[in-house]
Amino acid sequence: MFFFILTFFTITFFFIVLSSYYAVVVVVFWSFRYCHEVTVLYCCSVIMLILFNNITDKV
Repeated sequence: MFFFILTFFTITFFFIVLSSYYAVVVVVFWSFRYCHEVTVLYCCSVIMLILFNNITDKV
């Protein structure tokens, strides 16, 4: 369970630092590898955050 939470924080860290599509690739790969419902929801939320950031950057 600790590893599960640690990986979430690691993915979030990648997203914040890189703020690029590389973070999406990591999240998608991780969700396909472990395939938990929580991971899929987290993946969708990260993608939505990136799309939201892209929209706000263009405005």
